[in-house]
Amino acid sequence: PSGSGTVTGTGADNQVAVWTSSSGIEGTSNLVFSGGQILTKDTSGDASVKVWAGGSSDPRLQFTVEGATDYVIGLDNDAGDALKFCRSSTVGTTTQMTIDAAGLVGIGGTPTSLSASTVALHVIGDNAELKAEASSGGGWALSHYKTPTASWTVGSDNDDKFRITNSTSFTTDSRFVIDAAGLCGIGGTPVAKLDVLGVGSALNRFGDGTSLG
Repeated sequence: PSGSGTVTGTGADNQVAVWTSSSGIEGTSNLVFSGGQILTKDTSGDASVKVWAGGSSDPRLQFTVEGATDYVIGLDNDAGDALKFCRSSTVGTTTQMTIDAAGLVGIGGTPTSLSASTVALHVIGDNAELKAEASSGGGWALSHYKTPTASWTVGSDNDDKFRITNSTSFTTDSRFVIDAAGLCGIGGTPVAKLDVLGVGSALNRFGDGTSLG
């Protein structure tokens, strides 16, 4: 509403007053200005901030340090309303990360689809790298599940051995192990440069299936 009026109610410190009609202002809104911050609070429900733009615009939140490069988080209307994190003041310029409408994530660029499969996480760049870092005494893992039968885990337990297992755990169904000394084990933990553990032939020659050991 528009017009003029007088403040009604007592209000509260630091709360931003709002128009309740064309002739009245209420001084107890859920918007608070305090210590250089604008806050929203709602003790009876879920507080939220909504950035609303027209149908062909890019709603955004912009972060600026004086004299430094801006960062912006917003929806890129020209890219199917993908959520983008950009090192600039414009959505879609110098994009650092993208989450598209299908939930695909691209770091350093736009995530892609390959054939009938979707790339859920796509790291793009001259030296694209994924790093998994655990605290001292911990481990790291990448797990792949194919419901309901197959599970594979790749990573390192807290024993500093690199493992590939046919399970969701590092302690069962070990398929390949490399320890800190460079020893390699197929089917279990190695005690030599190359250990093949298990029942049956260690190596077959392709063609006629002749066993070599």
